[in-house]
Amino acid sequence: GQCVYVIGGDTGATIVLTTVVAEYNPATNTWTTVAPLPTATWRAPATTAPCPNLTDTCIYYVGGQTTTNGTGAVATAEMFDTTTGTWTATAGLVTPRWREGVAAAPCPPTATDTTCVYAVGGLNAASVILASAEVFDPATAKWTVVASMPVGQANLAASTAPCELNIAQTCVYAYGG
Repeated sequence: GQCVYVIGGDTGATIVLTTVVAEYNPATNTWTTVAPLPTATWRAPATTAPCPNLTDTCIYYVGGQTTTNGTGAVATAEMFDTTTGTWTATAGLVTPRWREGVAAAPCPPTATDTTCVYAVGGLNAASVILASAEVFDPATAKWTVVASMPVGQANLAASTAPCELNIAQTCVYAYGG
C-alpha cells in the first residue's frame, strides 16, 4: 500500500530538532514510528524515487540544516528504503542547500533511463538564494548540476507534471518562494 511519511523537523517553540520519522497508513488510519533519521535535520524536503536497485521505491531526504540558528546548510542526502525500513546515506549534493524544492522526474537525456531526484533553488550556507539545480541518479548514485532556474527561489515547492508546450514530456515545476 501507499503510506505518508513525516520526516524530521523540530518539535516546538524552542526549536528542538528531531530524528523522528512517522508513517501514516491510510488503509488502517494509524500512525507508526519507523527507523529514525541518522542525523537530526530540518528545513529539508523529501520525494520518492527508485532505490538504487531500481526495483523498490525509496524516500530521498535532501539537504536542510542541522543547526537551529538559521545559518548553514548541509549537502547530505539520505535514502529510506521502505522495503527494509533502513536509512542509507547517498552521495552528497554538489551545493549544500536548505529550504529547496525536490521532485522526482525522468533523468536528463544524458543520464540513465530511470527516474531521478531533482533539487532546485533554496538557500546556500550563507543564506543566499540559489537559482541552481542538480539531479541525483539512483542508478549511478551521483549528483550532477543541471541548468539553473531563471531566478533564484527559496522556501519553494517543486513538483512534476506534463510540460506546458510538450505534454509528452515531464517537466519539473518550481513555485512559491
